[in-house]
Amino acid sequence: MACLAKIGMEKTDIGVLAGGPPCPAYSKSRFYLTEKKRALEDENSFTLYEYFRALDEIKPKVFFFENVFGFVYKPHRAAFDLLKEQANELGYEITYKVVNTANYGVPQIRERFICVGIKRGEGEKFVFPEETHYDPEKVAEAECGDNDFKTNKDRKYFKSNKRRICSAE
Repeated sequence: MACLAKIGMEKTDIGVLAGGPPCPAYSKSRFYLTEKKRALEDENSFTLYEYFRALDEIKPKVFFFENVFGFVYKPHRAAFDLLKEQANELGYEITYKVVNTANYGVPQIRERFICVGIKRGEGEKFVFPEETHYDPEKVAEAECGDNDFKTNKDRKYFKSNKRRICSAE
């Protein structure tokens, strides 16, 4: 930890560890790249283990782990289970959720897996804040109202499946 010493800090000065492994091994795009391995079989899976090594060495009060929403998909269960097991073994109470950033005011629809761990004895379990921009009526209107379809095929599909898609109607 020579880099910390250069700025007059020690590992114990770090209160939060934020990060996560590279996303490709857990993304939807990996399903189509059959020559590439996924999750813990991926050549970069060591980065997930390195995240937990850092967590173990630094022992921050809080950790913030982020990845694509596919991280919680069944094919990636081993990585997701590893996250839960390692957090527990290292003494953290975790809360996790797939979050759509648009529901918090970010002008982009982007779903991310977020996990927050609080060291046992350091505070209460994390609770995700209420969504600030989610409006179920607007979502229903956008999904079930007058849609501007790009093709007749899309229009026909929607009309034939509208009852299933728009069950509130």
